Amino acid sequence: MIFFISVLSFIYFIFLIVVIISLKQKKDPYSSNLKEHFISIIIPFKNESLNILNNLNSIRDLDYNKNCFEVIYVNDNSTDDSVLKLKENIIDSNIRILEYKNDNVGGKKRAVKYAIDNCKGDLIFTTDADCIVKKDWLKLTVPLFDVNTAFISGIVKFSDGKSIWSKLQQIEFAGLVLVGGGLINAGFASICNAANLAFKKSVFYEVGGFDDNMHIKSGDDELLMQKIALKTNYTIKYFFNNNTVVTTKSNNSFKEFYYQRVRWASKGLHYKNPLLILFLIIIYLFFLSFPFQLLFGIIFNGYYLLSLSLFFIIKILLEYRILLFGEKTLFNKISLLELLIAEFLHIPYIIIAGFMGTFGKYKWKGSI
Repeated sequence: MIFFISVLSFIYFIFLIVVIISLKQKKDPYSSNLKEHFISIIIPFKNESLNILNNLNSIRDLDYNKNCFEVIYVNDNSTDDSVLKLKENIIDSNIRILEYKNDNVGGKKRAVKYAIDNCKGDLIFTTDADCIVKKDWLKLTVPLFDVNTAFISGIVKFSDGKSIWSKLQQIEFAGLVLVGGGLINAGFASICNAANLAFKKSVFYEVGGFDDNMHIKSGDDELLMQKIALKTNYTIKYFFNNNTVVTTKSNNSFKEFYYQRVRWASKGLHYKNPLLILFLIIIYLFFLSFPFQLLFGIIFNGYYLLSLSLFFIIKILLEYRILLFGEKTLFNKISLLELLIAEFLHIPYIIIAGFMGTFGKYKWKGSI
């Protein structure tokens, strides 16, 4: 058993080292624009009354020629006054609302697909209605596209909060963002976030868009990126730039956090790359080994407690090294106490979210 746990740990640590090396690479992401692009920013929303005007204000502040982009807010069955607030506050001719009524099959993906089918842009940018974008978001991201580039994953952060709960979420989310970026840099595109994405509309249709995963509520970001990586020879880029960060709020309650992470975890077994699925299983077993090492160490052999301590310390050191890449951009300085709490909670959270994402149910925007 110790040998099996050691193999799992070795694979996970190699994975973290690859991410660290990839994040260290100083790549020049900019390309020469071969032609002028018209951009469509697509923002799906469902019951975002509390956030949507802040999002609209940040969109209106974009430093970009308004004749070169449009903004489409697509309503996904909202039951609050989100639409009314938008209608009362939209004054720009390049911003409009699309109404999409559906039977809750596909949800957000069907809404996004409807907007893509009805937009004018050859480049699609996506964000969420509870997000704030920076004014240089378009200006700095568009030049990354060339004839070979099809997809760009940007960075998303949780807004700064005063509570320890908010800080822990910010640390955990920053880790996900950085790991996703490191994997893209290493040529293993697997993790991204729809709150800050850009892709070519032609390539979206070329790979079939969401057609083969419309039944999965989540995955309008990662599943699309992975399809492009698997089915085409186009380049996928990760863009880490402080002036293009998209900011969103952390979850107010543990219940919200739980359902969000379970929803994200539910995508895993729907990945098309079998090697990626195998790797996710190995990572899950690595995390699952910690409670087993504790149990075996107490009941059978103290060596399990030594292995648990050693592997946990190595895990902390490597994951902290990854987090340092996001300091001052994705979060402020991490205290030792915050890091230790986050690392301890990381293990049961991965175990529970992974299991429930595969076998359980979750709620999103009031629906199961």
